[in-house]
Amino acid sequence: MARPSKGLSTRAVHGGESRQKPFHAVTNPVVQTATYVFRDSQERIDYESAPEDREEYGRYGNPTMAVAERKIAELEGGEEAALFSSGMNAFTSVL
Repeated sequence: MARPSKGLSTRAVHGGESRQKPFHAVTNPVVQTATYVFRDSQERIDYESAPEDREEYGRYGNPTMAVAERKIAELEGGEEAALFSSGMNAFTSVL
């Protein structure tokens, strides 16, 4: 296995994160919301016809969870990682 170009400490702190953070934050903000808004009805209609890459509903993940998944994948040397809200959820997902 090839050695990663960054050390473990660097990957633990910066792995899975983009350099540009939302709202010019120093670290990735913790998103504590379950629903997200559309500017108007037309934006919602457009989303239904051609979904864009945006958060839609917290049950399916949120920006904080996405960063955590990317960070874990990088630390473990994997392509992707998946986080679950419970052990039973994780267990039934792999069956």
